[in-house]
Amino acid sequence: MKIDKNKLIELVENLKNTKILVVGDLALDEMVYGDTERISREAPVLILKHTHTKHILGAASNAAHNVSTINNGQISVLGVIGSDYQAEDLINAFKDANVDCKYLVEDPTRKTVTKTRISGSCFQSITQQIVRIDRQTDEPLSKEIEEKILKD
Repeated sequence: MKIDKNKLIELVENLKNTKILVVGDLALDEMVYGDTERISREAPVLILKHTHTKHILGAASNAAHNVSTINNGQISVLGVIGSDYQAEDLINAFKDANVDCKYLVEDPTRKTVTKTRISGSCFQSITQQIVRIDRQTDEPLSKEIEEKILKD
């Protein structure tokens, strides 16, 4: 199906006046950066001197962030988070992106989905991703949490 360019522009412009709810798998992308210092004596691994950490909204959270930039924050998210410090980081990232998170449901049995990428650099090369750590719970939601989501 071919969409007329002018129609597409009109649809995007109309988003400015529309309240939107994003429902989905919410995730936080945590980017950890450091400079290589040396190789560890205990194991053949790099030792990084931490320089900074950046939090980016991922998965459905990223879609919410993108819409927020178009419609001036007339957007909310509905999803499940854990009772961990990553949940607080995710909520802060939502606030920074002007995304309403009043419909978030906390489930203490689950982990807040977080993808941590650790990247290092040295003076003679570009920044390189070294490892990614995924935090998530793969089991289906409990009936109690499903009911809480539907109630909201």
